[in-house]
Amino acid sequence: MPAESPYVSDPSTWNDPRVLPEWYETIRENLPVFDPLTTPTTMGAIAEAFRTFPGTQRSNHPLVSVCANGRNAEGITKHHALEFCEGEGTPFEKLYDLDAYTLLLGVGFNRCSSLHYAESLVPNRRTTQSRFPIIQNGKRVWVEKPDMAHDNGAHFQVVGKQFAEARAVRSGRVGNADALLFLTRDLVDFAESYFLRTLAPG
Repeated sequence: MPAESPYVSDPSTWNDPRVLPEWYETIRENLPVFDPLTTPTTMGAIAEAFRTFPGTQRSNHPLVSVCANGRNAEGITKHHALEFCEGEGTPFEKLYDLDAYTLLLGVGFNRCSSLHYAESLVPNRRTTQSRFPIIQNGKRVWVEKPDMAHDNGAHFQVVGKQFAEARAVRSGRVGNADALLFLTRDLVDFAESYFLRTLAPG
């Protein structure tokens, strides 16, 4: 389960009108580094409850960590590349390799992290830079890493709709939430083909 902590990043990227630009340097000097045991997630009550549930393990990425529980938890969360945090060398690749299912609970394909993984596999992927503090050689330093860019409504809903029409996607209700369940591999393969066509040069 994603356990993102986007505020462990440069404050200039927060898009929070409550945080004034003149505060940025003070925040940069004092912002705590990510701790997989104690840094809360901003993904909501269910994600936070799962993060703190006994036996849950969490990957060590400051912005886009992933939690897992059960027999494959250690293998899923053990490695999480700092560069392209939803790409190769991350729990998202591991879930693909394990033939895991994706459950979208109360959200649509616009919030599906596996679509970032699919896009990361194509040559013309959309990229950005992420900046966050880490402990390096015993010192707290800020690092900048290449990353996948936000979709901002451009493609994820489109490819998700096409996927749902073409492949086996189970839909239903969990409590009051709409839910979609499907094989992660099916979505990634479908979306990779979509991005190869759509993001081609010219």
